Amino acid sequence: MKAGKPSFTALAVLLAALAITCALAYARFRSGQPALRDFLSFYAGGRLFLESPPFTWSAAPARIYSAQAQRNMESRLRPGAPYMPCLRPPLFWAMVAPLSRLSLENALMVWLALNAAAAAAIGLWAAARMGEPAMLLLLALFVPLIVSLSVGQDTPLLVMVLLGFLALLERGRPISAAILLSLLWVKPQWLAPFALLLLARREWRALGVLAGLSAAIWAVFSPLPYLRFLNEVRHSPGVPACLACMPNVRGLAAWLGGVEAMGVAAAVGAGAAWAIVYVRARRGSLSAGFAPACLAALLAGYYSHIYDCLLVVPAVAAAAPDEFQARWQKVSAGVALSPLPYLASYWGPALRGFPALTALAVFAALAAGKSAAHRAPQSQVPPLG
Repeated sequence: MKAGKPSFTALAVLLAALAITCALAYARFRSGQPALRDFLSFYAGGRLFLESPPFTWSAAPARIYSAQAQRNMESRLRPGAPYMPCLRPPLFWAMVAPLSRLSLENALMVWLALNAAAAAAIGLWAAARMGEPAMLLLLALFVPLIVSLSVGQDTPLLVMVLLGFLALLERGRPISAAILLSLLWVKPQWLAPFALLLLARREWRALGVLAGLSAAIWAVFSPLPYLRFLNEVRHSPGVPACLACMPNVRGLAAWLGGVEAMGVAAAVGAGAAWAIVYVRARRGSLSAGFAPACLAALLAGYYSHIYDCLLVVPAVAAAAPDEFQARWQKVSAGVALSPLPYLASYWGPALRGFPALTALAVFAALAAGKSAAHRAPQSQVPPLG
């Protein structure tokens, strides 16, 4: 296979794997088995948003962020299904509301198709960026992607937002990049490292646009019902279902030292991760800041799940070829792209922290890597897909 050119065989394998994963998830959903639970909560939130009075978006959060209203809607849509809280910010519900106008099954098919297409585009981008068509095969077996599609998450779409953000910055369009980045208010725990990247790169106009759009979003959608609901859910048993399974610093602390160690670990870990992102982005190339920012979004997030480990793919692919020079750096990147650490987390409590350890090892490899202090020439920037 020629480097830099996608292999049609590898692409066909990836597309087939995506189709099979989506088909199995849809079949399980149709048969009444527990599948696509996250999508059901997304769809229910969109329906609650649509049922709010017209032209009262500022009042919509008060209706959506009611545990009883969410339970009733999910039970109405899927009788007997276990309750899954809708934890996304108000902007997310406004964006999924058009999809919630469709029937549940039609909306589900559109949702799966959009995320599968995004996953294929991520694979093509990674293969082109690394000059390695085998990335398409690795993505076909990548457990976080399979889990994301199986539960109905939107992780591939959000990763595509980040790839678009990177591409626009590399093409000298920081304002457009900031506009696109503002969409991450649908999953705000990913936003901070990339805003910090803009700060480190001294993209003042882009930061101003991002701040203005952020203020406008929260002016339209009142944040208070959302914040109250998060605080309520945070103290609910079983949210998340397994603290030690989270592939972030909080989860790693719970796995190694118990739940009482999580608060300090989260604060220290987030601060250290963001500091490294800032230094790398300030002193090195754009990709030298973007790659660790992806992993900082995973590791420093308050809640992270196995499907969020899809961030490992852009982190490894965006890094310059000379970032992984030492043997341990190459091994950490290779292991992170394999199914092993993610499958290990399902084999018992003793192995639950492997995804977090793997992400932390890659983050350390990037932090220790050699960073080119120049921007990639225009001709070297691969296309998105």
